[in-house]
Amino acid sequence: MPLFGPPNTKELEAKRDIVGLIKALKHKDDSVRKSAASALMRLGDSRAVEPLTDALQHDRVSDVRKAAAAALAKIRDAKAVEPLIQVLKDEDPSVRNEAAESLAEIGEPAVEPLIQLLKDVDVEDKAVQIFVKMGDPAVDPLVQALGWFKPTGPYMDEFWRVRRGAAEALGKIKNARAVRPLIQALNDPVDDVRWHAAEALGEIGDERAVEPLIQIVEDRHEHVRRASAEALGKIKNARAVEPLISALHDQWGLRGEVASALANIGEPAVMPLIRVLGDLYYTKSAAQILTWIGEPAVEPLIQVLKDIGASHWIRMHAAEVLGGIKDGRAVEPLIQTLKDEDRNVRLKTAQALGEIGDKKAVEPLTQALKDEDSDVQEAAKQALEKIGAKKNP
Repeated sequence: MPLFGPPNTKELEAKRDIVGLIKALKHKDDSVRKSAASALMRLGDSRAVEPLTDALQHDRVSDVRKAAAAALAKIRDAKAVEPLIQVLKDEDPSVRNEAAESLAEIGEPAVEPLIQLLKDVDVEDKAVQIFVKMGDPAVDPLVQALGWFKPTGPYMDEFWRVRRGAAEALGKIKNARAVRPLIQALNDPVDDVRWHAAEALGEIGDERAVEPLIQIVEDRHEHVRRASAEALGKIKNARAVEPLISALHDQWGLRGEVASALANIGEPAVMPLIRVLGDLYYTKSAAQILTWIGEPAVEPLIQVLKDIGASHWIRMHAAEVLGGIKDGRAVEPLIQTLKDEDRNVRLKTAQALGEIGDKKAVEPLTQALKDEDSDVQEAAKQALEKIGAKKNP
C-alpha cells in the first residue's frame, strides 16, 4: 500500500492482498471502499466475511453496502446470512434487492432463517422472491413449513403467515414434490393459507389436484373459492367441467372466475356447455363461454343447429354463439337455418349472419326480408346493413 494517497485496489487484488483490501474497506474515500469490496468479491476469500459484513451493515454509502452484499454472495459463507437478512430492511431499495440476490445465491444455508422471516409482514414478499430464485433447494424446507402450527385462537395461529408464504413460494417454484403437501394445505384452518395453496396448485398444474380443488369450489371463504376455480382453469382437466358449470348457478359471486376457467379448459367443456344453453339459469353464461372458446366450439354448434330434434331454445342460442365466434364454416348452415320453422331461430340466425358479415348471406337475407315475422324481417334488414357496411367501409 502506498505511503501517500489512496490505496490502489487493483494492485492489491492482483497481489491477492486480502489484508490490504480489508483495510481499504475502512478508507475515507467512498470509491476506494466500493472498489475494495468488489475486489474481495472477485477473490472470494472467507477471511473477508466479517469485514464485509461490517461494511454491509454500517457503511453510510449505499453503493458500498451493495458491493459488500455482492461480495458475500460470492464467498457463500453461512455467517453472512443473518446480516444479509437484516439488510432486507435497508433504507435503499437497491441495497435490499442486492441482499436478496445474495441470499438466493448463498442458497440452502439461508433457507431456514428466511422461512422464519415469512412471519414478518415487512419482508415476507421479499422472502418469497428469494425462495423462488433459489428454486429446488428451498422446496423441502418450505414443504415442512406448511406443517408449522402453534394455535393462538380460533382459525388462527402464530405460524399462519409462514404457511401462507410457503404455499405462495412453492407455487412459484413449481416443483411437483410440493403437490401432495399443498393438497393437504387445502384443509388448513386459516382461509389465507387455503387460498394460497389453491393458487399454488394452479401454478404447478398437476392433475392430482383436480378433485381436491373441486371440493373447495364451495369453500366458506370467497377468495378460496375464486382461487380454486382459477386453478382448475389452469390445470385444464375435463373432470372439472361439470362441477364448474354447476358453480355458474350455485356460486353467483364466482361467475367471472368460473367462466374464465371453463374457457381455459376449452374443447372438453364445449358439449356440456351446449347442453345447458337451453337452461335459463345458464344460457347467458354458457353462450359467452362458448364464444370465448371459439374455434373448437364451431362444429359442435353447427351440429346442434342442424339437429331438428334439439329444442328451439338451444338452436337459437347456438346460432347466436356462432355469430359471436364469426367463423366462416358456420355461414352455409346458418343460411339453411333461415328457413327454420321457429321464428326465434330464424331471428337469431339472421343476426348471426350479420355478425359474420359474409357476402354469401346477402341473397338469403334479402329473401328473409319477406319473412312472415316482422322481427325476422328487421333482423335481416340490419344484417344486410352490417354486411354492406363491411363491404363498403
